[in-house]
Amino acid sequence: MGAFNPAIVTPDWLLSKQLIDEQDRSYVLQDGEDRFITSSVFSGGRYAWVTLEFSRESLHIQSTSETETGERVRELAVGLLAALPETPVGRVHLSHFMFLTLNQEQTDRLTATLAPVGPILEHFRDAQFEAVEYRSTRERGYADLLVEPSHRDGYQLYVEYERVWELADPPGVDPAVAVEVLDGEWEATQAEASAIVNHLIHLA
Repeated sequence: MGAFNPAIVTPDWLLSKQLIDEQDRSYVLQDGEDRFITSSVFSGGRYAWVTLEFSRESLHIQSTSETETGERVRELAVGLLAALPETPVGRVHLSHFMFLTLNQEQTDRLTATLAPVGPILEHFRDAQFEAVEYRSTRERGYADLLVEPSHRDGYQLYVEYERVWELADPPGVDPAVAVEVLDGEWEATQAEASAIVNHLIHLA
């Protein structure tokens, strides 16, 4: 989150900064596929290995099923911020989302542990698990954990872990501060997300 100029982030600009290669540029600009859009208020591109979305308030980078490693997403984020040295950044979010495959007994056991419905059934009959969200205060920010039924076929639960660093009030600070967060906290945040998911599976 910060103060960005979406119109500048085109495939040609990304290529000139060596943040994508010629194959990426050709893919996103392929005729008839509508994989890229740009205006003064929004710029977005769906590349094979990553999705990029820029607005005036935020930069959003998301992996796809073809992303080789999470590290490649981090490298792109760092490269983008380094290429925009005069763009202030106020907040950094790292989100990890996972889909879990569980049998019905495991799903029921886990959701009953996270959000027992017994105490309210007398006054709210036929209650079913919809979602549960927790927030934990952390250094320079917080962490959120969301668990809800999966909307993807073949999976029973969706888990999202998001770590947020609040760097400064709007419009923000030097993007180098955000780069320090991405460089210094990336591995620990990934490890924490994995540990949480493993614990949820153990509870099931």
